[in-house]
Amino acid sequence: MSNESRQLEDYIKTQEEAIKKHEALTRLTQNADFQLIFDEMYFDDYAKGLVFNLASVKENKEQHQDYVEELEAIGRVRAFLSSIGQTGNVARAQIQAAEEQLEELRVEGED
Repeated sequence: MSNESRQLEDYIKTQEEAIKKHEALTRLTQNADFQLIFDEMYFDDYAKGLVFNLASVKENKEQHQDYVEELEAIGRVRAFLSSIGQTGNVARAQIQAAEEQLEELRVEGED
């Protein structure tokens, strides 16, 4: 097996791991408990409460900054979850391309 073939196989394994994480995220986000705690309570109700509190403490710079940081944290969690989904979607396409390249190398090796 050529070095390029090994690299492609390693790359495919890495992409398969990204897909496994994407599938785990999909199962997780379909779970009713996750939806209640994160989607409804954390991402929605809690975030709305922070925005409301943020508007009411403009004079208190320290408390204002605390609320801003908590809202940013919610955004980072959402971005993290979204990145797992996006990475998994990209991985599916990348695996197909890598498998095609690997097959071409195998055919070339038979010649």
